[in-house]
Amino acid sequence: MRASIHSMRFGPSAAIMLGIALWLSGCIDVDQAATDRYVSAYLLQEQGELDAAMEQLAEATAMKEDFALAHSLKGDILYQQGRMVEAAEAFEKATGLDPSDLHDHYHLGLVYGALDRLADAVRVFARATQIDPKHFDSQFKLGTVYEKMGRWQDAADRYTKAIEIRPKEPLPHHNLAAVYTRLNKPEDAIRKYKDALERGND
Repeated sequence: MRASIHSMRFGPSAAIMLGIALWLSGCIDVDQAATDRYVSAYLLQEQGELDAAMEQLAEATAMKEDFALAHSLKGDILYQQGRMVEAAEAFEKATGLDPSDLHDHYHLGLVYGALDRLADAVRVFARATQIDPKHFDSQFKLGTVYEKMGRWQDAADRYTKAIEIRPKEPLPHHNLAAVYTRLNKPEDAIRKYKDALERGND
């Protein structure tokens, strides 16, 4: 339940309603004061007040250390600020509390990639594809990490899955063509380059 809620993005009024709904329905086991601070932090983030949002989240997690949503929002804000090491810590905490959250695993993968922690990026992107095999971004990003590691066949497999999800998207066709070149499959590479060009002109 939480994964689908957190993966969405809401405007200010919806964020307030989300906080109320979560509290009344018992979807999250936190004190009301911690929930209030989370909603306040969400609104502040939407307004670009990132430091103030972080202050609210610090209070929320001090009140309730296992408040996964608050740790996740911390990760989002730290990622926006380019504070990747701290963002990794926040998303690690969030994924530890909720191993089924797609948003947190995907964004943790992005952070690990930015930190050049490629093996860790593979692990969490792979977990994201297990949570939702049809999540295009996770399949594609996993392919890019494999490509960066020189794991050409693994990269080809993930780009192929990404293409199955979004066949009209040109970039996975282009990347797959490059990987086929590495795999010494020139005919397949030419075919995929043509596919990329055709979709890029649509």
